[in-house]
Amino acid sequence: MKTPGDIRRTLERRFIARQREWFAQALDSSHSAVSNWPLSLNLDVPQESVALRHLDHVLEWAAAWRAWNGSGRVKWIERRWNQLGTQRLPSELMLSNADEVAECVGEADRWQRAIQRARTILASWPGLTESLASRYQDLADYSDCDFTRLTSLLRWLIENRNSGLYPRQVPLVGIDSKWIDTHRGILTGLVRPAVSGLISSTNCDELGLRLPPKSVRVRVLDPELRARVGNLCDLAAPVDQIAQMNLPVRRIYIVENIQTGLAFGDIAGSVLIMGLGYSVDLIRSIPWVNQGECIYWGDLDSHGLSILARARTSLGNVRSVLMDVPTLLAFKDLWGEEPDQCNAEVLEGLTQEEQELFHGLRTNRWGNKVRLEQERIHWDYAWKQLMASFA
Repeated sequence: MKTPGDIRRTLERRFIARQREWFAQALDSSHSAVSNWPLSLNLDVPQESVALRHLDHVLEWAAAWRAWNGSGRVKWIERRWNQLGTQRLPSELMLSNADEVAECVGEADRWQRAIQRARTILASWPGLTESLASRYQDLADYSDCDFTRLTSLLRWLIENRNSGLYPRQVPLVGIDSKWIDTHRGILTGLVRPAVSGLISSTNCDELGLRLPPKSVRVRVLDPELRARVGNLCDLAAPVDQIAQMNLPVRRIYIVENIQTGLAFGDIAGSVLIMGLGYSVDLIRSIPWVNQGECIYWGDLDSHGLSILARARTSLGNVRSVLMDVPTLLAFKDLWGEEPDQCNAEVLEGLTQEEQELFHGLRTNRWGNKVRLEQERIHWDYAWKQLMASFA
């Protein structure tokens, strides 16, 4: 026998599981799932043998359903029992739509608020039903002020598709860069299907707003080269400004770990670039990088090799150092575990030896998700290898 409390708990689970489908259905009466209604929930009418053993419990159960004041309709049936006679018992709770389910689980106010707000948006952009279906929580819980901001910014972004403005420059009251970043998910999900055509500039995000310039951090390792940049050794600037430095370099070191980069001493004709990760391909737009030999040293794990592959594919003139099986095995006592390995099976741009190392790491040849972070390699050893390999 299912009590009103049991049914409410069942409906709570059902509401969470079917929320997106039901919300889309509520916004579009032509939705194919309309045929799923009414929803019928069996109340598990007991047999007479059960009723005889637990008569008080059965009577309380039936009384609870007679007192039901929630949404839906309780269906009653008659049972003609030999010993207890004719009994009228609750058999099903019938719910006509998601509105009634929402009322049963205490979601009525949020449900109606979300529907009203979605319909406000659909009045201007009818094609956003599916996009809005996944945004029930946002629409239900936004303050009135935030919903007004959302709709006004949505309209502005659609009407000014390629504004090229920084978020701080959007000319709307109450809208700033922090608000846009906080609500970027729903904005992107609604702007993308509401407009046609691609963003015209690679410097803009999916909202058509200008991206902050990507900076590159550089250490100038040669005193003579430092004299060309005001004797600065460590500097970070947008990549297009770094490109204008016009340094006559012979060698460019690329490392991932900042502490590793800071540990480098002076090297004639050399510059070091650090901390780019998967954005390493940014430096292909720096003309003077292509004048010298590029040396990449990253973590000895699947992602380190993946970044190496990207660097070599982008630049071409890239050699690796301390990224081989002997180095990996020499520091076995310093291994860690890579949290999430690169998903690729094969990486274009690796040498055969590097590809075999990558495959060995991916297949756990030496242990489970083995990684050797570059900062764990003893610095004296690493520095000697750097100098010996590329003197």
